[in-house]
Amino acid sequence: MHSPVVSVGNRLSARARVVGTCLALACLTVAAWPAPLAGPRHADRTPTTGADPGSGAQATSPAPALSRLFRLDPEASQVRFSLGATLHTVHGSALLLRGEIRVSNDGAVSGEILVQARSLDTANKRRDRKMHTRVLESEHYPEIALEVTGLSGVVPREGEAAIVVQGNFLLHGGKHPIRIPLQVSIEDGRFAATGEFTVPYVAWGLRDPSSFVLRVAKEVQIHLDISGLIEETDRAADLPP
Repeated sequence: MHSPVVSVGNRLSARARVVGTCLALACLTVAAWPAPLAGPRHADRTPTTGADPGSGAQATSPAPALSRLFRLDPEASQVRFSLGATLHTVHGSALLLRGEIRVSNDGAVSGEILVQARSLDTANKRRDRKMHTRVLESEHYPEIALEVTGLSGVVPREGEAAIVVQGNFLLHGGKHPIRIPLQVSIEDGRFAATGEFTVPYVAWGLRDPSSFVLRVAKEVQIHLDISGLIEETDRAADLPP
């Protein structure tokens, strides 16, 4: 016959084993449970600009304006002049040194045409010597220039057009505003232009070559017959840095 004390102890021991077993199972279950997933990352809060990256759009700077460069060919160009006198009209010619005019698509126009002053010739040595020493003073002012600053009208890609070139005429150290009407023809990358204009040389400060016997007009007519090549160019690339 078992003692009551022993029976109670046995029952307590059995319960302790059961509790221990439950605790062990609980620990194993907790250890084996998968770790909770990390919470969602915070969205990148760096401000964005421009179009949606997925759209493929990119910010680009505006393309530089294209322009056409009209480069004169001295060998294929003529500069002639005429001057009225008492008994007859004096005719002469001059040599074109170089010239170019840039016409940009944005409306800008610039350029220069140079003539060698010493080259002015009327086929009369005595008259030419007087013209160069007393009127033009070519030794001191070796170049005559047309500075182009603008134009009126539209220069076509092909065909003919009437335009007016605006700029300054540089003569004998002076700078004088001038407008020159031109008839322009363009074909296959080449151009030709003709025009006439008046230079009031006496009013501009040059000496009047008239004498008591021979009276000479105070204005000279300039006749242009020029031609050359047209170059398509990037205006921005041609400008100095």
